[in-house]
Amino acid sequence: MKRSEVPAEQTWDMTTVFADPDTWEASFADLSGEMGQVGKYSGRLSESAETLFEAIKHREAIALQLWTLATYAFHRSDEDTADPVFMAMKGRFGALMAAVMGEDAWFEPELANIPEETISRFIENKPELSDYRHFFDDILREKEYQLSPEEEALLARASQIFESPDEIYGILSNADMTFDPIDNEKGETVEMSHAHYSLYLESRDPRVRREAFASMYKTFGQFRNTCATTLSNAIRVNTYNKNIRGFKSGREASLFKNAVPESVYDSLLEA
Repeated sequence: MKRSEVPAEQTWDMTTVFADPDTWEASFADLSGEMGQVGKYSGRLSESAETLFEAIKHREAIALQLWTLATYAFHRSDEDTADPVFMAMKGRFGALMAAVMGEDAWFEPELANIPEETISRFIENKPELSDYRHFFDDILREKEYQLSPEEEALLARASQIFESPDEIYGILSNADMTFDPIDNEKGETVEMSHAHYSLYLESRDPRVRREAFASMYKTFGQFRNTCATTLSNAIRVNTYNKNIRGFKSGREASLFKNAVPESVYDSLLEA
């Protein structure tokens, strides 16, 4: 079913984010023109509690504008993953995101180098900073693996390259793959898709579950070499991250950002 064929009441209303693509373009241009303001507080985080608080709020305002742009671009692209207009919009957002990350790369290393006792004193002097205790703890947790601000900036600007495996897989599975229809519990022929797959796997009819599984993985089997190459490149990204930051393995590097111990991964495999 095409997006245009779906009843309006069953679709998300993206006008609550931006009225139209032109409004998105205006916000995109506005943020692009403010790139020099991203580093406004660089070298000043340890000045005072008030300065640190203002810097965090400034960073949050930029992040909010970024994610508002992302919400519109990604959701409009999800409406039809083969639509070149919104694929391009999503790609342009990715480039802007990488540029902002590059300009912002100084922030976390600078914050991590503020002594813990200074952070504690700032929180006492500015109680509003207590809302960021977990954020401060997370930055300190990452300190061991942080590089210099200049090196972090280079990596941040290359973020689109590192995210290529995910992007390729997303386009492959959501735009290029089609699945054989199956018969549901009532004997009706129904479409097979990623969205429907989990639903059919929970069917009480084992035939429906078998057909859903066979439909899904017949198509994936046709793209096995592409999927394997995409996975191989994702592993290379994690291995590169491991090598430059000093993790023990690519797996540890991949799990670290979300604070997931490798033991959790192992226990899931053993379960």
